[in-house]
Amino acid sequence: MPLQVQVSAASLVAELDRWTGQGCRRCGVSLCGHFVLCSVVLGLKDCPRCPTCLALGLRQPLPELLLRLTEYVQRRECYRTAWTEACDREGVARTPHPECLGVIQDQERHNLVEDSCMDARETPADEEWDAGTLGCGDLVLQLRHRLRSMAPGQVLRLTAYDPGAAEDLPSWCRMTGHSLIRAVPPVFWIQRKEN
Repeated sequence: MPLQVQVSAASLVAELDRWTGQGCRRCGVSLCGHFVLCSVVLGLKDCPRCPTCLALGLRQPLPELLLRLTEYVQRRECYRTAWTEACDREGVARTPHPECLGVIQDQERHNLVEDSCMDARETPADEEWDAGTLGCGDLVLQLRHRLRSMAPGQVLRLTAYDPGAAEDLPSWCRMTGHSLIRAVPPVFWIQRKEN
């Protein structure tokens, strides 16, 4: 396995260590390693969700979303390695479609969560910025300046249509110390760090 793939796989396994057993950031359902990896694929490393909540948030049928996610995982060696690690940890067969992904969570619970999220879709924000289709470099430069002008703890509601934003923004927040408190691509809520 090439060194870059080993490093990427180790990073993904670290995400398994960090989030497996934690609750879905939307409904509270306990996350297995496969759920964590599905969230990572979608750029939600800092606010992982169960597949049902991912499908609700993206307004996609759950079976279709799971099929696309597992196909993506199987095409990339680093993700396949982490997927296999999740299977081993959970004691399930090493397969692209483990049992945990076939279980539809309590639909009534998710419907209630979806209804409340639809009513309160807008997380409060102190400022808003529509970055349009700015690419990663220009986006983070301007984002940095905007956050610097805000008071510590304030929240910026950012709309970013660049396809890479869902992956780039969580990484940028981790590197800079700001908090990505919610992500419903193309909209992201970023809280300015305290210092």
